[in-house]
Amino acid sequence: FELIAGFGRSGLFFLSCENPDVQWNWLDLTIVATSTVDSWVFPVIRAVRNEFSGADIGTAADNSKLSLGQAMILLRLTRGMRILRLVKLVRSVRPLYILVTSVLAAMQGVGWVLVLT
Repeated sequence: FELIAGFGRSGLFFLSCENPDVQWNWLDLTIVATSTVDSWVFPVIRAVRNEFSGADIGTAADNSKLSLGQAMILLRLTRGMRILRLVKLVRSVRPLYILVTSVLAAMQGVGWVLVLT
């Protein structure tokens, strides 16, 4: 949804080099594209392949599937990098930063109450 909204708002400027957030936008595009391929395209390909060729799949296909699976795991880990955008947002909006630091300080107090009771 965020990508569609960004393209709708900015057009091709969303992915251009003049955009200050171009690295984040390309990261988001990569994550969404690989997630789509992993969630929708690969299951359809496997289902079609199993339907036409049966359950037996050659060892060469298994080896390529293994390396592709490892690549998909690596790309899934990049989703965690999206949390860095949240940190950037929190640090740039002063009232939000004050709120988050206050909540974290309150959680420390709650932790001591739990330890001492």
